[in-house]
Amino acid sequence: MSATLVPVLPGITQIRGGIVNCYLIADADGLVLIDAGMPADERRILQAIDASGWALRDLRLILITHADGDHVGCAARLQAAARAAGGAARLCVPAGEAASLAAGKPSRELRAHGMLKVALQLAASFFAFKPLACDATLADGELLPVLDGLQVLNTPGHTPGHCSFYAGAQRLLFAGDAFKNFGGRLGVSDGMNTWDERAALHSAVRLCALAPDVLCMGHGPVVRDAAPAMQRVVTAHKLRVETG
Repeated sequence: MSATLVPVLPGITQIRGGIVNCYLIADADGLVLIDAGMPADERRILQAIDASGWALRDLRLILITHADGDHVGCAARLQAAARAAGGAARLCVPAGEAASLAAGKPSRELRAHGMLKVALQLAASFFAFKPLACDATLADGELLPVLDGLQVLNTPGHTPGHCSFYAGAQRLLFAGDAFKNFGGRLGVSDGMNTWDERAALHSAVRLCALAPDVLCMGHGPVVRDAAPAMQRVVTAHKLRVETG
């Protein structure tokens, strides 16, 4: 299946086509990939790299937001292929997710019961991933040499060690699954795949305070003029969580 490549800002592309979005950044020193989708997304990511005008050997960083199979599925294969082509392709993961990634398992169990739990157990192999060896762990507040300073933000809630990335010069937020935009409906991480809904709300409030212009998520279209929309959904979500 061909990738749908959506320009976000100059040099930044959203890779769509599967169930999750990945983001490719063509920076001055090469390429940076945020999240690595499902195993089947490898072809889409390679198409995006080819369309960028760079080569696979120019992939210098793979940044992971959290240890879910739909975000790390082809990370190891991409890294191996890029290194075989002569590149560096350093794999960097949130410190709070590193142990789970090294063990090849998600960092939290889904909160499901009854037949839904059975169905999820049957589908688990679809989201399985092999143990992943990282080159570096990411700490809260760390500035990465990407987009004139890409800040790492600890945003637990969806998973215990989930992180997001903020490019202040572009007012651009890569929120992973801290926010979602299914069907064009923006929301905060909640439901059975959220480790801690109160922590997720706290993280959403933190991200909202950045007032980004552009919001990029793991699921759904990019949101522009994002700050007012984020504020609305955070306010509504806070009311639901606090009134239980």
